[in-house]
Amino acid sequence: MRVVPAILAAVLSLVPLSAAAQRRVTPAGPFVKARAIECAFTTYGVASWNGLAARVLTGDDDVRFRVENLDLRRGAARVVSASATVEVTAMATETGLNIIEQTPIGNFILTTIFSAGGSADKYVAVHSRHLGDLTTPPSASQYYGTCEVVN
Repeated sequence: MRVVPAILAAVLSLVPLSAAAQRRVTPAGPFVKARAIECAFTTYGVASWNGLAARVLTGDDDVRFRVENLDLRRGAARVVSASATVEVTAMATETGLNIIEQTPIGNFILTTIFSAGGSADKYVAVHSRHLGDLTTPPSASQYYGTCEVVN
């Protein structure tokens, strides 16, 4: 009977794609053809923990790094800074580009470069560090700045 294949096709069309399959779909946007991006973050906020209460301290800084070997089809890139070079996950969305690093201990560092809100050649970006271990209060911080495609 032809009804069974039609029903099966209809049911399968309702099943969401796996995360790996979703990642392969790259939305259109300013980062699709980018192979390298330079970022500079000049303002930050960092949480200072006192028990369960956090107080946010702000200040100025100069955090810079370069995203190289950007390959959105594979979902991969390399981040090069003055202190380290690490392989990362790169994921484009409708709103921008996300660079995700997992540290050896399991913490995450996320940089989002937004498609909107910048100028013709620079894009607004946020760099978040979610760092902790088993013995000390976490070190959570966000840095604010810009990134520029530099192919």
